[in-house]
Amino acid sequence: MELKELTLEEIRGIYKEHLCRDFPADELKPLDRIEASLREGAYRCIGAFEEGAFRAYAFFVVIGDRCLLDYFGVVPSVRGKGIGTAFLKQVLSSQDSEMILIEIEDPEEGEMQIRSRRKNFYINAGCRDTKVRFTTFGVKFLLLEYPTSIAHSPEEIEEGYRGIYRAILPRSMYERNIRDLRV
Repeated sequence: MELKELTLEEIRGIYKEHLCRDFPADELKPLDRIEASLREGAYRCIGAFEEGAFRAYAFFVVIGDRCLLDYFGVVPSVRGKGIGTAFLKQVLSSQDSEMILIEIEDPEEGEMQIRSRRKNFYINAGCRDTKVRFTTFGVKFLLLEYPTSIAHSPEEIEEGYRGIYRAILPRSMYERNIRDLRV
């Protein structure tokens, strides 16, 4: 599997064909916001290709030495064949970040079976459950971390997550929409 930094045209095509299908409208950032973040150096988009065919994508918010997996998806025709797990491991280990965070909808809330399956997917790819929970824009998330050379405490995870959102949101929006949930 070949990983490749996506061009702006590829990002636009993947956004329209895949992200708009793979994510509910209320979870999608406007494409122009993604493009602005790319220009600012605060966003990275990676694609997976096999024999030239597009297979999967991972979009990251990148703030200093921290990154947050923003969108991840696999082309429907190749789902369930191990491509997603292989790509996730490869793309996460290729990040030049000290802290790599993944937010998943909290398995203890709502659709437990689907959310638990999603959590297990990430755990099987090498991520760890940080036990840190946040409500972000009204959605309860559990934070996972892909291990780097540094083991982060729950307090460091919280601060890293807050720092990412402080950097990308206006202050008033951040204060209204980012809440930690102490366990």
